[in-house]
Amino acid sequence: MRALALCSLLLGCEVTPPRRPNILLITLDTTRVDALSPYGNPVSLTPNLLWLAQEGVRFDRAYSVTPLTIPAHSSIFTGQYPVRHGVRDNGDFFLGPEAHTLAERLKEAGYATMASVGAEVTSHHWGFAQGFDAYFDDMSAGSTDESNRWRIERPATAVIDDALSFWSAPPTPAAPPWFAWIHVFDAHHPYTAPPAHARLLPDDPYLAELSYIDQELGRLFNHLRSRNELDNTLIIAVADHGEGFGSHGEALHGVLIYDATTHIPMIIRPPGGLPAPRTVSAVTSQVDLAPTLLAAAGLPPDTFDGIDLSGTFAPEPAPLPAREVVVESLYAWHHYGWSPLRAAVTDEQKVIDATTPELYLRADRLERENLASQRPAEVEAARASLRARYASSGNTTAQAAALSPDRIAQLEALGYMTGGAPTTGQGFDEGLPDPVSHLPALRQMEAARGALQAGALPEAEAALRALIAAEPGLNEARSLLVSVLGRAGRHEEARAELLAIDALRPSANTKNALGAQSLARGDLTYAQQRFAEALEIDPFLATAWSGRLQTLFLLGETARLRSALIEATGRIPGLPAADVIEAVLLGLRGESTRSAALLSGVAQRAGPYQPFYHLGLGLVAALQGEADRAEDLFTEELRLYPPAVPARKELVKLYAGQLRYADQLAQLDVLVHLQPRDTLNIHARAQALFNLQRYDEAGQALIRCLSLEPQSPGCLLLLANVYKKQGKEAEAMATFEEAKAAAAQAKGQERR
Repeated sequence: MRALALCSLLLGCEVTPPRRPNILLITLDTTRVDALSPYGNPVSLTPNLLWLAQEGVRFDRAYSVTPLTIPAHSSIFTGQYPVRHGVRDNGDFFLGPEAHTLAERLKEAGYATMASVGAEVTSHHWGFAQGFDAYFDDMSAGSTDESNRWRIERPATAVIDDALSFWSAPPTPAAPPWFAWIHVFDAHHPYTAPPAHARLLPDDPYLAELSYIDQELGRLFNHLRSRNELDNTLIIAVADHGEGFGSHGEALHGVLIYDATTHIPMIIRPPGGLPAPRTVSAVTSQVDLAPTLLAAAGLPPDTFDGIDLSGTFAPEPAPLPAREVVVESLYAWHHYGWSPLRAAVTDEQKVIDATTPELYLRADRLERENLASQRPAEVEAARASLRARYASSGNTTAQAAALSPDRIAQLEALGYMTGGAPTTGQGFDEGLPDPVSHLPALRQMEAARGALQAGALPEAEAALRALIAAEPGLNEARSLLVSVLGRAGRHEEARAELLAIDALRPSANTKNALGAQSLARGDLTYAQQRFAEALEIDPFLATAWSGRLQTLFLLGETARLRSALIEATGRIPGLPAADVIEAVLLGLRGESTRSAALLSGVAQRAGPYQPFYHLGLGLVAALQGEADRAEDLFTEELRLYPPAVPARKELVKLYAGQLRYADQLAQLDVLVHLQPRDTLNIHARAQALFNLQRYDEAGQALIRCLSLEPQSPGCLLLLANVYKKQGKEAEAMATFEEAKAAAAQAKGQERR
């Protein structure tokens, strides 16, 4: 380097600065540190991860910030603990646009950016797509099993295939460096490896899943090797969290923060690899990755909670400073009302701050001997440090997630629950039950979650009913039972459970769930009442606002809807439901350009699967004269959100304009069944029957209309025409005169 500098200074040589490294970040969902061959597992078939460690740095004491996917990845991308970025649980919050993510920083610095992810919990909905040029997260082909269609994930093969498409063009010297994030979800419960890998490890399906993942990572590494890009690529493999497998009574993950679920594998291979493997025994965290990768790219640091680890893979490695890293889980607090859990981990020990504190030495790898009572001063020092850190956390960049019923169902099928206890505050409540003391209940909940994940609804129901019998006040079990019953189509039983929950412990979430169920049933008045009650308790509950707006729109209460839209957008700017309904109202007024712009924004932010979204697009298409496209969009609305009354009414109008009276009648039959007292629907149905020359049936429909509205001018006039077609001239003339009188009376009332 010195010679190059002298050449440039004295001889005027042109010196090309070294190219910034490519960066490949691989996150391994639900991967235990002791399940991989780089960490000494003799049975594990993970040779590609072993190669990574043999040419890189293996971190032996790396920790997840929390055993939950969405907040863990939020920390990886921000370099901040959950208390700083605000994403504390799966499903309730997402990284807002104020977050300055790793991908955004690298993109701003000229990197090409790509992500390919394997599950709903890493989809763009959670704010992870910020800063990526390409983001592969289409889950539409993830599950073909209708009995368990919500357990959607993309297998590692699909994830890697999409990633390889990013590198389809030959590399060129002028191409910018790239940052790629690969997330593989296959090791998450249930463990169902492809047959070839299942045969290799028939007694351990979890290790078989990891073997399959490793094979696909090998395909990725070989592709980069074939492009001669490994020598200039920094590769990181890190887990988001581990898996309990019975450790301290936890089968899966999320509630407890013992090492089984929070001590994670983390391996970094620098460009070109190291001449010999290195091991770092100092404590590290996921929050260290963002500062490390930015430093490797030559970028200045941000406001990180983590430290730069790049000295560990420098030619002359530098030791890491002694420090404390933080682990938390608020899942038990949010969902069960039990004590929140936090831990302070140092090079020598781990202190768990809960109702019953725990202290484990580093050498006690299985955390069997709690020394808290023998070392009270160390426990209190760690607890004080944690409280000080949380007290100074400042503002967060998280925003409340607006979850559709479909997305909630997907999260539940993956084993996660949303909408538990309040998600604000730090949860330093004294005297709450310790989760460890409720392990039997936890095991039953996990059994139910696992059965739901596997689509085994009877087993899930049995586990939940047994738990409710043992702990009648555990509302979370009842809430999950509601989901199981709803998935099984037993809606009345689900409603009964919801009412029982509301009676035991009224909450915004329960009232919102009652509103959503009533909305789905078509009981709009009751739904509106429940949504209003939910918003009185929690005026920032996005799903309740969405339900309220949809209900007011369906009720046709325009003035209240307009007022609610203003209030909703004031509370939750950018609420997808508000923008969709505003777009539909614009479309109904004929303002297609503004409507289309709003809908486009919703699709980019929240995806197209919102109630009334396809209705709005259909209105735009109809206004633009694209009748066939409008029909397809209205029909898609029917498929996604039955009974979709507004879309059916638009189809009725479309078919009338095309003289497709039989198709019109098919939709009107449904509408009259759904709204048996709506005389406009009955009149339209009678008109379709008349146009089909089915005069007797048209007459019967009109008699029904007049029984509900005796002086309906439209129904009287059409009935007069029916009588005329039937050759009943006297009845036709008398009814015609009655129709004229009714019309004159109605006109007079309008003038008054």
